[in-house]
Amino acid sequence: MARDIDWPQEEATGEVFDLDWYDTGTAKSVTAAEQQVIDRALKAADPGVVLYAQSVPASVRTEYHRQYFVRSFGTQFLHQPPAILAAGDVRGIFYLEWSEFIDHMKRTNHLEEALALTYECIDAAERIERFDHMEPGPGWYEKAAIILRKLNDYEAEIRLIEDVVRRYPNFSHLEQRLPTARRLLEKQLP
Repeated sequence: MARDIDWPQEEATGEVFDLDWYDTGTAKSVTAAEQQVIDRALKAADPGVVLYAQSVPASVRTEYHRQYFVRSFGTQFLHQPPAILAAGDVRGIFYLEWSEFIDHMKRTNHLEEALALTYECIDAAERIERFDHMEPGPGWYEKAAIILRKLNDYEAEIRLIEDVVRRYPNFSHLEQRLPTARRLLEKQLP
């Protein structure tokens, strides 16, 4: 299941933010032991406990998502596996796998790169929405709003939140960020 991954890069230095940078390893394929991890995750009430253990590589979690979709969507998935996985693909990895990576990029102050990757994940989540008919998780939009605030781009943060809440009324909790963002924008304007 291993594919080439287009890792984010820092514009100024060209530094590649890959798994060596992130200080973890990846497997080239799913071994029998890794398949046992996937099987445990598929049976677990909270698969994240199994999948996000320190030693579980991203390629195993991507394979978990493929198998999860087979079980969830059955023959629909089997007739169109490339379409569903392709819809959620971001730089060679299923979009959900970038969440912790983006958080790490934020913590290490690589904000522009984290924002670009977050927007790609939002696009993938919205593409996946066509297959499972569920709204994408609000966490992706919240990540983008947090990064925009750290970049002092309050106008973009306000636009993002207003757009998201208009399209997904269930995400109204994001509106709690608006008063502070508007106040910060007013202070920023000359």
